Amino acid sequence: GNGVGGTRPPRLRPTLHLALYARDAEAGPQAVRPLGRVPAESGDPLYIGGPNLFPEFTSIGRSKLFAYDWDGDGLLELLIGTHCKLLPTHRELYRLSQEANIGAGVVLIDNVGSAQAPVWGSPSAVVDADGRPLLFGCHSCAPIVIDGNGTPTLIVGTEDGFLHRYDLADLALSRDVIPPLPSKSSVPP
Repeated sequence: GNGVGGTRPPRLRPTLHLALYARDAEAGPQAVRPLGRVPAESGDPLYIGGPNLFPEFTSIGRSKLFAYDWDGDGLLELLIGTHCKLLPTHRELYRLSQEANIGAGVVLIDNVGSAQAPVWGSPSAVVDADGRPLLFGCHSCAPIVIDGNGTPTLIVGTEDGFLHRYDLADLALSRDVIPPLPSKSSVPP
């Protein structure tokens, strides 16, 4: 599957931090046991979501996660499809989310640890070759990478039912991201 180090893929917890779970075959074929929060390079939990801009609603569950070895170093990075109000995001998508309620995009977070003990570095926005952010509406987008023909291809599913296709060779990563990963003081327990 799309697991990391023999575990289930990371999952977004209700507190908006990512956590890993291991398969627990003794408890059943679908059973998992928690391994703990996924750490960022700073030692803080990896927190995706930013402030809830609409307290009466929740954006929990809007992030779509996919693990893929983007840079060919043998470690899985996290591709995260975001809602327009979720952070971190590209600075231009953040502006659009404030002005026009659009701005769903794809963020990549590099694994700077190991396959057995992933540690996540700084986020980068996935952009086109000219540095323009990829824009996928408002509510959500779901990235995956396929490489069945030898050419890695990013496919992004969007809220309107469309699939967008990009050869990875035609994409770049941008560090023009807002905000950076938060510090421990801003992460809920």
